[in-house]
Amino acid sequence: MHRFYCPTLTATVPLATQPVSGIAVLDPQEAHHARRVLRLRDGDLVEVFDGRGTIGRGRIECKSNVAQVHIAQIESQPPLMPSLEIAAAVPKGPRADHMVEQLSQLSVDRLTLLRTRFTVVDPRPGKLDRFRRAAVESAKQSGRARVMSVDAPMALSDVLSRPYDLRLIADVHAGPHAAAPADVLSMLHSARSLLVLIGPEGGWTGQELATAEQHGCVRWSLGPRVMRIETAAVAAAAILRYLAAKTADRV
Repeated sequence: MHRFYCPTLTATVPLATQPVSGIAVLDPQEAHHARRVLRLRDGDLVEVFDGRGTIGRGRIECKSNVAQVHIAQIESQPPLMPSLEIAAAVPKGPRADHMVEQLSQLSVDRLTLLRTRFTVVDPRPGKLDRFRRAAVESAKQSGRARVMSVDAPMALSDVLSRPYDLRLIADVHAGPHAAAPADVLSMLHSARSLLVLIGPEGGWTGQELATAEQHGCVRWSLGPRVMRIETAAVAAAAILRYLAAKTADRV
């Protein structure tokens, strides 16, 4: 079933409405995709989502340059727990786009672009908009009901000022100070919000590591190899979503 992003869905079709009745109007870009690219016909069954957990299903109707969906079913999906934020330095070139797409597919809730001492890439607003569009497209492709948010670049201290139940900092040089997988699994039992810090290719400075530890970050090694930024971010997200699912199974 084809899916379309419609952030105004719940404004036009409230969840409380029973039986469900309403019309979701697609924006010009989504309407063009439905009419000109997918060549959908009136009456085709489609799915729309608002990016905040609400999904609607209904029949599409195309008129001139407008496409709208007559909603017949609507539901709200709860977020995965714990919420997962990756704060990462920005890789060079298309590797950053790949990171956004893959983190979205792995159900990361928020990606914060991180400024550190050795950060090389500081994306301009145009690139940031592209990352956000990529997050929407990835949500459409992967079946997500919630779009991963992409925050503008922030300093490490600003990210650490946010509240989290568990904070991990990826550090290939952590050695005996690194948390073991069993330790992370245990920490996840009581965590409802989780932050993972992924540094630049030049690594963390001693001051940055000290600052992170002062804010309660646990040093965590993803293995003995030095990974690229996007590889480390994706590996961390996959491991933590797997461990969180294991934790849920034990409850």
